[in-house]
Amino acid sequence: MQFKGDAPGISQYAFEGVTATAYFPGYNGSWTEDVLQDYGGAIFWLSYDAGDDPLGGREVIGRGNCGAEGDNLLWTLYEDGELVIEGNGEMADYVVGSSPWDDFRFEITKLSIADSVVAQGPTSIGDAAFANCVNLQEAVISDSVKVIGDEAFRFCSALTSFRIPNNLNRLGTAVFFGCYSLSSFTVGSNNRFQARDGVLFAATDGQRELVCYPAGKGGTYTIPSGVILIADYAFASGFVQKVTIPASVSEIGYGCFDECTRLTEIEVNSGNTLYKSVDGVLLTKDGRWLLRFPGGRSGDYTIDVSGKKTTNAVLWAYQNGITKGTSKKTFSPDAPCTRVQLVVFLYKYNAVYPVI
Repeated sequence: MQFKGDAPGISQYAFEGVTATAYFPGYNGSWTEDVLQDYGGAIFWLSYDAGDDPLGGREVIGRGNCGAEGDNLLWTLYEDGELVIEGNGEMADYVVGSSPWDDFRFEITKLSIADSVVAQGPTSIGDAAFANCVNLQEAVISDSVKVIGDEAFRFCSALTSFRIPNNLNRLGTAVFFGCYSLSSFTVGSNNRFQARDGVLFAATDGQRELVCYPAGKGGTYTIPSGVILIADYAFASGFVQKVTIPASVSEIGYGCFDECTRLTEIEVNSGNTLYKSVDGVLLTKDGRWLLRFPGGRSGDYTIDVSGKKTTNAVLWAYQNGITKGTSKKTFSPDAPCTRVQLVVFLYKYNAVYPVI
């Protein structure tokens, strides 16, 4: 609903049982906080400027609740493709394909999460909330948002840039996986996140973390010295071709280089004490673990399993109860492995490093 002119008198229960967005002329001083109440319903008050027509005559093609508490958040999809989220508090979490607007996901081209003039406004974006909105090109998100859940924008492949809200303090896992057109992040006055050359960083417990390299940015990239952590899925699904890891990095997250189909080389600074690269392939410093073979690389690759590497691997398997050897005192690392033996090895390995 839209109000024009001075604030009218509204009885205490005028909107009992009603969930709606009410637009009022913010430039008119008669609209005070005393007027902007629920009146028995769930009314989300939004101001508009002189000359604006907030409803604009647009047709509504979908509407409903999306709050963690039910009706604390309201979503509205207009015929021009804009999805508007209004209200106060947290959004519900979803799994991919279960959001209330999923049936309209191909029609959504713009997302607007609106500020509230009388309360805190929307404070979170739920898990997988906008996953597979493949035509979403623009996301305008209120600074009231403090949390963005896991996979929230997964496969929003038309999204080209993203502004981090000023009060955001937690960004979930794989939020931008499959955002193939995303080329840059921007950050305003946020105290935790920062953008450098379009790449998103964060300070976690005083340690600098590379959070996300935009999938559509491509090219070659040298991670700045001083970065300690590379987040889970930080480069995943991206078009980057070469990554250089500095000596300061001590942790590389899960799935960091997954589906990087154009990545041909990973280089590690020789001063790094935990990782190294050999011929563009990422390994642990001792060479015992091959961590990542670049997804865009083709041709043959030979893994050297001679000498000490085999000895260390067999010793590790023995110490962790994965094998006891071919007899009580002998091992046969060059002997063929039967299917039954392989199943047993994998079963016991999973007990040591369970797959999650």
